[in-house]
Amino acid sequence: MWPGVVLGSEGTAWRCGPEGGGKRLLANPSMGDGTVGRIAVREIYARKPVDIPLRSVRRREDSVPPSEAFMRERAAGEGLFAGDEGVLVVRRASEGYELLAGDRDFLRWAAAGKETGPAVVLELEDVEALFVRLVLASNRRELNPLEEARIYQRLTAEFGMSQDEIGAAIGKVQSTIANKLRLLKLEGEIQEGIRTGRIGERHARALLRLEDSELRLKLYRECVRKNWSAEEMELAVALKAGIRSPLQAKSRRRVGVYRDLRIFQNSLRQIAREMLRAGLRCEVAEEESGGTWVFRVAVSLEGKESCGKRLGGEGEAGQAGGLGKI
Repeated sequence: MWPGVVLGSEGTAWRCGPEGGGKRLLANPSMGDGTVGRIAVREIYARKPVDIPLRSVRRREDSVPPSEAFMRERAAGEGLFAGDEGVLVVRRASEGYELLAGDRDFLRWAAAGKETGPAVVLELEDVEALFVRLVLASNRRELNPLEEARIYQRLTAEFGMSQDEIGAAIGKVQSTIANKLRLLKLEGEIQEGIRTGRIGERHARALLRLEDSELRLKLYRECVRKNWSAEEMELAVALKAGIRSPLQAKSRRRVGVYRDLRIFQNSLRQIAREMLRAGLRCEVAEEESGGTWVFRVAVSLEGKESCGKRLGGEGEAGQAGGLGKI
C-alpha cells in the first residue's frame, strides 16, 4: 500500500492524515457511483465553475498532442457524467493550474483565441490528482495508452502501490494494468508513436512479441509509412518471429473444423438427391482410386429420358455404385 493509505471495506481506498485520523475517500473500485478522489465525480461537475486564464493552464507532459482529429472526436454524450462538456477540471499547481480533464475543450478554446474558460478548481495531492486524471480523462476519451501506462508507473514507483491495489481502486483487473505497463518496455520512438496516435495499442502489443530492438523499430517505421492495420502488423511480426499471428491462429482453427471429408461428400450427395426430387434427369457416379475421390454429375439439358452413358462408362459407374451411392 502507498504511504498513509489503507484499504477499507470492499477495496475502497482511504487516505489518512498524519495523526492517523481524518479518513477521506480516495477511490471506489466499482466506479458505479462515479466516486474518485475525496469527492464523487458527479459532485465535481456539480460545483460552480469559475473563469480562469487559459495561459495559466498547463497540460500534462504525456497528453495527446493537439490535432484536428483529436479535437473533432469530442462527441455529444461521450462523457459518462452530465455537465462535463465545456468545463475544465484543474488543480492548483505551484504556477497556475494543472489540467486534469477537458483537453479537447482547452485546445479548441486556445485555437480560437479565447483568453479565459470555465473550470472546476480542485485542491488535490499528487496521488489524488493521478486518480482523478485516470478516471475523468478516460471518461472523456482524452487519455492515451502511454499516458495511462506512465500514471500506473508513477503509482507503483513513487507511491508504492501494487498492480492489484491500483486495479481495485479504479475497477480494472490486474492483467490490464500489467499490459499497459509493458508498453513502457518499447523504444522511445515507438512510445512517442503511441502517444501521438501514429500506431494503436494493438500494434504496440504485437511489437512486444519481438525481442530484437532494431527489428521492432524497423517494423514500426514500415507500419507508419504504409499505414498498416493492426492485423497487418501482427502478421508482419509473426513472419519475422516465426510465430503464428492471431489471424493465422483463427484461420487454422477454422480449417480444423472442416477437416473431415465426409461432411463435403454427404453435402454433394444431398444436392444430387434434391436435383432428382426436382425432376431433373441426371446421372451420378462416385469413384475412389489412388487416394482420390471423384464425384461426377451429368444433367440432361434437353429433357431426354437419359443423359447417355453413365459418367466414366459402365465400368466406372458400376464400380462406384452410381445412383445407389446417393
